[in-house]
Parts: sequence; structure tokens; C-alpha cells
Amino acid sequence: MRPRANVRVLITGEGLDLDAITEALGVEPTYTRLGETYDDWEYTIPRAECASVSERLGTLRRALGDGAGRLAPALEGRDANVGVELSVHAVIGDEPDLTLTRGDLAFLGTLGAEFGIDPYPYYPDEADDLPPVGEGA
Repeated sequence: MRPRANVRVLITGEGLDLDAITEALGVEPTYTRLGETYDDWEYTIPRAECASVSERLGTLRRALGDGAGRLAPALEGRDANVGVELSVHAVIGDEPDLTLTRGDLAFLGTLGAEFGIDPYPYYPDEADDLPPVGEGA
């Protein structure tokens, strides 16, 4: 069974202008939060089968388009952290290729993002337990 992964861009901080982030990136967030402990803006690409993590990052890169380059000015003067997180669900022995291409690294650099992978390994007899495609983490 092919590995499944979703990817999200997560921006957290204090005093974030969530509307400015949305306008800069050109996509509607899948989740936002103001106040509580910190402000939070998230955009998630739904889970899909993949052979490499680069495939999923490419999907995010295409969704954001030129917005990645407009993010830094929208965050200027604000205490913000940008991260890209990839959640991978895979049967042990059938993990996706974890190579990040030069294009992936340039994209992460343009966003000013940290990158993290959350692996969820499954034993072969648990293959039917992999979460369905088209959903979140």
C-alpha cells in the first residue's frame, strides 16, 4: 500500500494580521485562531498517496504560487514563526522517498519556514488501518 501524506503551512505568533497573511499567500486558511496563547494561521493540503515527500511539497508550492514570496512583507515587524509540516502514514518498508529537491529547499527558504516530518509507521498487518486520502492529519 502506497504511503499517504498531508502537508501544511503553519504560521504562529503574537499580533498576526491573519487577513494580510491570507491576502499575501492567496489561499483561504483551513484553520485560524486569534488570542488565546498565540495567533495561528494554517493551510493544509489534504492527505494523498505519494512516492516521495517532494510530491506533497510540490502540491503546496503550486497552491501558494507567488504568494510564498509575498509572505515576508506581510509578516514584517511581527513576532511570527513559519513552519511546513508533513505527516506521513506508511507501512514499514514502504516509506516514501524523503529527499527534498533544490526546488523544495528554495520554496521553504522563500517562506522562511522550518520543516518537520511527523512519521506514523504501520506494521504490514496494519495496512488496512492507514487513514483515508483526502482528509487532514
